[in-house]
Amino acid sequence: MSSRVYTRPSIINLKASHVPSYQEFIIQPTENRISEEKKFQYQMLGRLISDCEYYLGYGYRDPDKLWAHDEKEQIEKIKKIWLSFSELEKPEWLTWEQIIAYEKEMCK
Repeated sequence: MSSRVYTRPSIINLKASHVPSYQEFIIQPTENRISEEKKFQYQMLGRLISDCEYYLGYGYRDPDKLWAHDEKEQIEKIKKIWLSFSELEKPEWLTWEQIIAYEKEMCK
């Protein structure tokens, strides 16, 4: 059985006819676009969860590694942001059950 090796062509070896041409395009707003405030809230929620992950791992449970510098305040901020989203806006990557699990693990 012979094996086939795939190699990507180097940009240096491509002929001018093989180089993709670039076209201008216009980005048009859509109705489903997320507001800047909601975008910030998603980012903040991600930051808070990342802090929790670090706190529980390499952070050695040091509250100074948390954005809120306190476990209970951190979880309350996460809950407040998560509840501020409508059902359709709630992030798929974080459920209420996961928030409660972080709370139980961090606030022992």
